[in-house]
Amino acid sequence: MQWLILTFALLIPSYVYAECSFKTSDHLAEMTSPTKIKSIDIEIPKSSKFAQNQLKIIVSRSTNIPDRLKKSFNANIRINFDFGSCLYRGRVRQSGDLKDHIKLINGNVIQSLDVKLKNGNILNAVRFKLLIPQTRNGLNEVLATTILRSLGFIVPETFEVNTSINGIKTTMLFQERAEKELLERNLRREGPIFRGDEVLMFNYKNFELNELDRLSFSTLYNKGWFSKGSSSQQIILSAYKKLQTASLKARYHQVTEGGMSYLIPDNASEALYNDFMGVLIAMDGYHGLYQNNRRHYFNAISGKFEPIYYDGNVDLSFEWRPLKSNKIMPIMMSKHLFERIEKLGSNRKLQNEFFKRVINQNEADLFFSESLANFKNNIIKIQLQSGLIEDFNKSLSTVSDLEYYSWYKDMQETKQLKQKLITDIKIAGNSYVATFDDQSLLALSDDEVLNIISNNSLHDQRVVYMPLALTKTETIKDYYKNVLISGVKIRMSKGMSAKYNLTKKRLMFYQTDPSDWALIHDSYLNGWVITLKGLALDRARPIPEQRFNGKGLTGCLTVYNSELIDTSLLVTNGQCEDSLNLINTSGNKIRIRIHDSYADAIDADFSYLDIDFLDVLNASNDCFDVSGGEYFVRSSKLKDCGDKGISIGEKSYFKGDEISLENASIGISAKDSSRVVVKRINAKDVLICGESKRKKQEFGGGQLYIGETNCNGDYYIDNESIIRIGK
Repeated sequence: MQWLILTFALLIPSYVYAECSFKTSDHLAEMTSPTKIKSIDIEIPKSSKFAQNQLKIIVSRSTNIPDRLKKSFNANIRINFDFGSCLYRGRVRQSGDLKDHIKLINGNVIQSLDVKLKNGNILNAVRFKLLIPQTRNGLNEVLATTILRSLGFIVPETFEVNTSINGIKTTMLFQERAEKELLERNLRREGPIFRGDEVLMFNYKNFELNELDRLSFSTLYNKGWFSKGSSSQQIILSAYKKLQTASLKARYHQVTEGGMSYLIPDNASEALYNDFMGVLIAMDGYHGLYQNNRRHYFNAISGKFEPIYYDGNVDLSFEWRPLKSNKIMPIMMSKHLFERIEKLGSNRKLQNEFFKRVINQNEADLFFSESLANFKNNIIKIQLQSGLIEDFNKSLSTVSDLEYYSWYKDMQETKQLKQKLITDIKIAGNSYVATFDDQSLLALSDDEVLNIISNNSLHDQRVVYMPLALTKTETIKDYYKNVLISGVKIRMSKGMSAKYNLTKKRLMFYQTDPSDWALIHDSYLNGWVITLKGLALDRARPIPEQRFNGKGLTGCLTVYNSELIDTSLLVTNGQCEDSLNLINTSGNKIRIRIHDSYADAIDADFSYLDIDFLDVLNASNDCFDVSGGEYFVRSSKLKDCGDKGISIGEKSYFKGDEISLENASIGISAKDSSRVVVKRINAKDVLICGESKRKKQEFGGGQLYIGETNCNGDYYIDNESIIRIGK
């Protein structure tokens, strides 16, 4: 039988789609590769006003770019590929703080731009910067981000690209902004992102540049995540309290006026931050270690902060010398990182990734080899020198929390900076109560709390949340417990109980409340049978405000950052958003059985799973919902799925051999740049056998291929996607 190509259209608003000269689903791989981009062309319709604003920036007397001149303009953005082009709508504005981000060359203005797309995406990014290469040291920035990504750090997609802005052609650096898409590209779930507060440093009233830098800490960057619900707010405020406390100590011990801070958000994150700082020092990336340039992601599942690389101003030709004592930090990089750096360049993978992101590979070849060798040498010297540096933590322990706080208040008064300090924010019913440093109290709404932690502002006054560190008389309430069973690391809610049999490799969890959860993390499981027995409810459970709880978990049973071999996972009566959730997990010879789920039976993110058998019965929502990974199911039996039998999204690849499905609204859904290949499907009582579509702006269409089908329902696709049936 020849391919049957289906072209039914879903009723999806047309504004979702960019105007492309091709189907995005025909070029899924190419649209995620910088090498396929020929150019980005930007046209600003109100070009005269745009040009006037450019000239005002150039002739302004300040050394930095005034915020009032960072005006936003509508723009038409065309991305040209080897195989066609897409025209997007968006807005652009001047990027950068200093005037190196705008130049007048031969009568033409070249400027760095912030770009926000209203529809479509470029390499899955919807907000990004086009930077004058010299502002980031050109190829240094591209190679540095490539190295950092290979070492597992969170970095923005960065590459050289030919651009034309109102007809003026030049080469720029494309760099995505720290948004949800950046986290997902780096295989992290969406969560709070914090950044250094620069308000006090540039154009603040009558103060000099950097005069107030030691009084400037961090703010919440992704404001929208706070507004999603109480779980988000709980996670953000808990993380923010730790970060502000650490920032206070870092500013107190700042190496030089206007210089770096040894910033470790908490003890759990110390090793990772030491590794990050060591790598940046070896790259001469001190600029990225200044507190105002720091970006931090809080991973609620692991309970750790992670640094996000930003604006390191790196120089990979830099030769590190111990004589630069004012910049020596108490860095002791981990043995694991040191070993990974030693192996960099041993194969061509790193070089190939770098070459994908540069225009002139001949020019970049010598740069790559010399820079990598120099970076490795610097790492060795820093690692050797670190053992000679005085133990920095001992000096920190000699300063009390009250001294830190008094120092900040004294400096604030010396500089005559007018701002109020909040020492605590607590939840009180449906609102918050803030305690100021004069012990006065004030009830706050969600929006007011958000304005404080993201803008340092309340009722048109500058207000900073400066939490006092926990005193010895205070206690921290743990709402979970940690357990180690034969090398298996477990964290679970207080109400969850666990039993095990090491001889038979059996591990059983039992809920005492429907909200109880268990997390298996950072573990290797071979030959285990893991069971969770939930509580069946006599009444309908209220719909939760958010999918995840205050620990960032959606699953009754979650397996995170682990490897599963010849392992069975069994969950019954799961009353969580997901009965079983697998995150950043790999494995093969896996067997899964999920019965009676409140919502999704199985959800997997950023995982690589080879599943022998999948058995799902009675899920109120999707039976099998995965994203951002690769999934192979050899045999499955799915029955009574409230919505979809199999849902594949967000750049996933799914291959299924034998799919048996009964009673679902939609059989198989291929969404958002995902490719789904099914050999055979037998479906009964399914309204829509298969759908293929684009749902989210940051992705393209889907691909759904079915070899043999026994399904009498319909098939639906949108104009971005593909469905093909037959051999």
